[in-house]
Amino acid sequence: MPAQLSDKHHQDIDENGFTVIKGLLTPTQVSEYLKYSKQLVNRARSGSWPYVRLNGKQFPPWDKPTDKPDIWGITHLMHPKWGQETSDKFQKIYSSPDLTDVVKDILQTDELTMELFNMLINPNTRL
Repeated sequence: MPAQLSDKHHQDIDENGFTVIKGLLTPTQVSEYLKYSKQLVNRARSGSWPYVRLNGKQFPPWDKPTDKPDIWGITHLMHPKWGQETSDKFQKIYSSPDLTDVVKDILQTDELTMELFNMLINPNTRL
């Protein structure tokens, strides 16, 4: 028989439309992930990372005009082409029990199918 799932975050979402998760990452981890995330955003915005979501066209093919269109998402965060250190960091957080336990609480399930790991970012421009 599966262990009893917490439902705190599930109930928060049901009652308020959101949940607050304090302390999931340490201050050091927050700093590290901010550093890695900024690197990914800079690389994607420069056009050197092809796996992005563009304003006005979220799915491939991405026929990028020469004016470097703005992006709102970066995909394939665990791709080895990011480099060992960066992809390993994102793999670690993606599969951490601290994170997956919260997801299980929200979804009220003991089983997860892990698939895509993407990052949503603020576009620089509006459509």
